[in-house]
Amino acid sequence: MSPSKKRRRQSLRRVKITGFPEPTVKWSINDKLIEESSTVMTSHIEHEYTLKITETTTTHTGTVKVTAENTVGSDSRTAELKVEPALVAPNFKSQMADTVVKVDEALNMEVALETPQPGTSVKWYNNGSELQPGPGVQITEPQPGTHHLTIEHVKEEMAGTITAKAMNPVGECECVAKLNVEKSTKKPEFTKTPQNHEAYLDDESVKFSAIVTGIPTPKVCVTFSAAFLYLRSLFSLFFLVFP
Repeated sequence: MSPSKKRRRQSLRRVKITGFPEPTVKWSINDKLIEESSTVMTSHIEHEYTLKITETTTTHTGTVKVTAENTVGSDSRTAELKVEPALVAPNFKSQMADTVVKVDEALNMEVALETPQPGTSVKWYNNGSELQPGPGVQITEPQPGTHHLTIEHVKEEMAGTITAKAMNPVGECECVAKLNVEKSTKKPEFTKTPQNHEAYLDDESVKFSAIVTGIPTPKVCVTFSAAFLYLRSLFSLFFLVFP
């Protein structure tokens, strides 16, 4: 008989003991003498002695020892009993919160199972497509039952939902959060500034140029003699021409 038992399953131990005069037999688990109850019973027929536990729990895990003793001496034998918790359908402790990130920012999500169990796996999905570990995507379990998802650079097309799904042979559950991806913003910044010019009266024109970046594309204006001149842009390159 296998020594590994699920919670609330029956455990049965039988031994044959001989001796004269007839020995007194005692059972113990982890050196604690077993007391009979409605779920723990001992019996014997002739030389066969039995320990029966009708509803095992994890507290019964350990070393089962049977000792026989009479006026001549004593003898004992041991066996190991392992009681594993009964497998139950997974359940998350709480739901993930909806989140907002900007394009190219990192996304970090976490879920935790109420009861971590062997044989339970957690998978992550973005808009119904399973996410796989790889460059830019990290899926980890830093401690039993706690699962992390990290996407280093979020793309605009990832907007929608992030789903964590836990599964084992008994059942499954899922946790869904909305993902809102905003376009990145960046304040205007000049990467090329206008240069000073010296011009003669008979020059045909004077040209100033500048390069400015920003998200969204910034509006650019210049002042000359207290008048605003609005410039047309070619990509991020702006020109000011004085005829």
